[in-house]
Amino acid sequence: MDFYAETALPKILDHIVSVKDTLSQQYLLESMIQVFPDEFHIRTLEQVLLTYARALPSVDMKPIMVTLMNRLATYLSEADPAKVQQAGDIFSLFRTHLQGILERALQPQGQGGAAPVPDIAPALEVLAAFMQFTVSLYPDQVHYVDIILGSAAELLQKFKSTGLGTLSDKAVDQVGELLAGPMKTLGLGVLKM
Repeated sequence: MDFYAETALPKILDHIVSVKDTLSQQYLLESMIQVFPDEFHIRTLEQVLLTYARALPSVDMKPIMVTLMNRLATYLSEADPAKVQQAGDIFSLFRTHLQGILERALQPQGQGGAAPVPDIAPALEVLAAFMQFTVSLYPDQVHYVDIILGSAAELLQKFKSTGLGTLSDKAVDQVGELLAGPMKTLGLGVLKM
């Protein structure tokens, strides 16, 4: 584990970031999640999330982030409570790095010529996955729901301030999912917010 965290992973991540092809970077980042054990991801989560923020802006982070959160949620929900305690505050790590990763959605992605209007729907989908991740691992931390909804509101406000248009139907659906998600898992406990 030490060799992976201190030697192998930094070299792998540097190589991935040095690749200047969008599909290659996305494939390599997705492959890392599948190839290495979940315990390794937990121990090196901060390094990995920092690298996600350094990926090319055109890399679709949605499938990468959703897969990582799903794997970690499954692993941590089945793990020994002592191991979960040892993992530290996973919520804070994700929260710290997620906003920068999500704001990439607000950057134009065009290659020369007129840039297409940024689509905020994938970023909202990642936030919805983060919400599910959080309520499944921290059902007693209702204030985390409020924090995530605050992040969504901030992201939506930044999108609105760009003046680049209105929300797509998919983005509106994701806002609905963000609002309904906690009710599905926490039920009436969400009313304590």
